[in-house]
Amino acid sequence: MKKYSPGRSLCWAMLCFSSVFWVACRPSGPDDGRILLAANGVPQACIVAGPEDRVAALSLQNHLKQEAGAVLELVAPGEDSRRRERCKILVGTPQTNASVALAVKENGLSLDRTALNDEGYVLKTLPVSKGHLIIAAGTEKSGVFYAVGELKNYYLRIEGDKVYALKADVREAPAFRYRWLWTWDWRMEWGGTEAGGKTMGEGDYKKRPESFVTDYRACIDFMSENGLNGLIIWGFLRDAHGGIEASQEICRYASERGVRILPGIGTSGYRGYYFEGNHQFNAPTWISRHPELESRVLYEGQPVRGCPCPSKPENKKWLADGARWLFENFEIGGVNLEMGDFFVCPCPDCRKAREAIASDEPDYYKDMAICLKELIPVMREAAPDAWLSYATYTGFNREMMARPPKFIELIPADAICQWTVTGMMGDKDIPDPMTSLAGWPPDLKPMARHNIGYLHWANKSTSTANDFFIRRFQAAAANSTRSGLEGLAFYGELGDGQPNMLLNYLAFKEFCFHPDLTVEEFTAKRLVPLYGEKHAADLWKVIDSLSGLPKGENGAAVQAALAVVDLAAPDAPPHTRENWRKLRDFLAGIR
Repeated sequence: MKKYSPGRSLCWAMLCFSSVFWVACRPSGPDDGRILLAANGVPQACIVAGPEDRVAALSLQNHLKQEAGAVLELVAPGEDSRRRERCKILVGTPQTNASVALAVKENGLSLDRTALNDEGYVLKTLPVSKGHLIIAAGTEKSGVFYAVGELKNYYLRIEGDKVYALKADVREAPAFRYRWLWTWDWRMEWGGTEAGGKTMGEGDYKKRPESFVTDYRACIDFMSENGLNGLIIWGFLRDAHGGIEASQEICRYASERGVRILPGIGTSGYRGYYFEGNHQFNAPTWISRHPELESRVLYEGQPVRGCPCPSKPENKKWLADGARWLFENFEIGGVNLEMGDFFVCPCPDCRKAREAIASDEPDYYKDMAICLKELIPVMREAAPDAWLSYATYTGFNREMMARPPKFIELIPADAICQWTVTGMMGDKDIPDPMTSLAGWPPDLKPMARHNIGYLHWANKSTSTANDFFIRRFQAAAANSTRSGLEGLAFYGELGDGQPNMLLNYLAFKEFCFHPDLTVEEFTAKRLVPLYGEKHAADLWKVIDSLSGLPKGENGAAVQAALAVVDLAAPDAPPHTRENWRKLRDFLAGIR
């Protein structure tokens, strides 16, 4: 664990960036080819979008209205040639917006999937004979939202009664296919609603019912603008927050924005498809009607009730019927399956089934395989393109490479194996970011065909809610890509209003897109637009000095960080001062 020492020297080579590097990497300042979008509330630009891109275009229109009181008109592709505005903002893909297709062709831009993959995007400003074009485009819907988010969050400036777009030349494609946030419904804190829960595992939903939709819509908005494509929701269906209708609303909202909802499904523990309520696909309800099908287990000496036995044919049929019901009634993009690692079924049928698997792997691995080898094909038939993931609760190691667990060959290979890689990064809870890479052997490979890593970071239940994980996300991404993982997931329950969480989410996105990105490049790319160029290096010192310090051992570091903030904030650029204020309030609150 990293300890703070007031006399510790930081790596100044990483902090003293060359002027050449800053010019090359930072977004242009307000005097570098800025484009007038509105003045005195009067639009000087229009937004060109087809029907399929209307939601992304509306998010930009609403942002400009809220931030600057200017309403840029939405016009259909083809109509922009007759418009008098000197700036046209083209939103969409070449397939959904003919104006994007024409601009791409005429200006020699490439939006080819072979170069940008399915979720790549481009944000490009171009001078034309009658003004300017701003192209916010993707290869598909999700990339369009990423491009619009890039424009909204980093390339707009409000100066007095004027709104400008800065010169932009952004071209991005994600290295990792899967970039997920993992959540429990009862711990969510995104929409400015009541505080969520703090403990690990399942819990009661004590917030107002409407907070469920509010929290998740806010989270989805952020994900759709910041390159994150999968949202795991445990507690997806509950009577306490609106049941079926509320969850259907969340699914529609996410689907419109290119984010896949992945309900958390407990196949034995964790209550089945409908987490809480008197419903046929709620596991305790099913077991109350068929008590002979219950798994009679104890956990820490207490009976675990309402868990279906994984080997009973009736329970297998119930799981299959529930899968079909789930995919037929909700616009979901997949599932996240868990068996429960805290018990195994002791019944004779399950013991016999486990004995037939010639392996010394954990028994819950075997119960998981017994269940999923039949359930995954049912789900695949119901949803051929779904992301079907399952949790192992463990990392992988050399012993597994030498003797792969049998569940790998029993569970269909098209499913996504989710390994918990937190412990592989070093210390179980708070690894030393400077030694993380060394703790993960370079030749270590997972055994399944499709693999992602899961990290227990930045969450109240793990006492990491106030930490900065930038350097550790860098190490996790580098390790994961070297080992052949196809993605990463971590907790997404805390909103982006908390400064450290905003930077954690942005770092997660950036390193999932670019696993070889340096911390210096991340600083230039994201810290400079948010906090200004002059004090970006000082800000990175603040973040790095606090990283990995638990509450109670961070007093001197926080005090030093506050001194840096108080020195930097007064002469920061106007558009960054609110970010400095939030950062100071955050630091003062964690002393």
